Amino acid sequence: MKKNKVIVMLLCVMLVASIFSGCTPAEEPAEEPVVDGEPAEEVVTDEAPSVGLVLVGSINDGGWNASAYNGLILIEENGADVVFAENVKLSDMVDVMHTFASQEYEYVFGHGFETFDSAITVSADFPDTRFVVTSSDQAHEPNVAGLAVANGQHGFLAGVVAAKLTETKVIGLIGGMQIPSIVDFVEGAKLGIAYVDPSIEVLETYTGSFDDVALAKEVAMAMADQGADVFCPDVSQADLGVYEAAKEKNVMAIGAIGDMYERAPENIPTSITMSISMAMSALIDGLEDGSFEWGAKAYEMGVAQGVIEIVEPRGIWTDKFSVKDYEYCKRIEAALADGSMSIKGVEDPAELPVIE
Repeated sequence: MKKNKVIVMLLCVMLVASIFSGCTPAEEPAEEPVVDGEPAEEVVTDEAPSVGLVLVGSINDGGWNASAYNGLILIEENGADVVFAENVKLSDMVDVMHTFASQEYEYVFGHGFETFDSAITVSADFPDTRFVVTSSDQAHEPNVAGLAVANGQHGFLAGVVAAKLTETKVIGLIGGMQIPSIVDFVEGAKLGIAYVDPSIEVLETYTGSFDDVALAKEVAMAMADQGADVFCPDVSQADLGVYEAAKEKNVMAIGAIGDMYERAPENIPTSITMSISMAMSALIDGLEDGSFEWGAKAYEMGVAQGVIEIVEPRGIWTDKFSVKDYEYCKRIEAALADGSMSIKGVEDPAELPVIE
């Protein structure tokens, strides 16, 4: 445990002690995170970039927050000094970001579009700190940037895969909070489904939450009762509820963010991975070596950068998800990667090139 790098301000302890008990420098990957809340004893130097990460969920969620934490680990492995805080309530976000910035961390990541307003608030007091909000295609002058993974591409591929797998021709799309990144996923999924088969019925619900596992499960169970045999979730850690519903109803769910096969091997034929970890690491590397120019703008990464990918089926799905259908989906992925297909701004699937 690198206790000398933990950066909890003494003046903030009484105010947000419960938050910073979960604020710790990232260590070498381990099964269980180590949490410590001691004040800093070491000042960050200019020898390496320094990066703070603020998470609204747990690094152990196996998906959205874990992916960002893994990105921080990659950044640390490249020589950076890093720190993170997990399970931070939005009402406390400003205090946590302020603490990281006041300790002269050069980059402060807010993980998720919902942290955007907090980053703007804190940035006014720290003009030399570079704030980056993930899952955001928005920015704010002079020092708040967005890191936008191409959520539309993510949803489009999920929709294509789901359309190839459904037997009932009813697919359930489940989003969390109705924010731009989640809306982009859902709209992308609808476009992907319609591209493959416009006759498929789509059920669509936003739960309004990223951590209510029970609610996500309830929504998915209701969709299954309406005939949905494939779910495409984008509900962050609440995706777990969707996978539970898929198991109980003996239907399918497309894994999101990470490779979710092990969550339900008989119900998750494949996952569409979205490596925010790779995007975060690539951004810091690019800004540090000069291949990216810093600015208050959105940096977008997607299939072309290897950030989004369809996972090869395994287990029972090597037969159930036919080689023909899987290879078709991978051809669409390749078309998105090389630019021969672009879904940006497209609403009518008839406008897209035909991939055989």
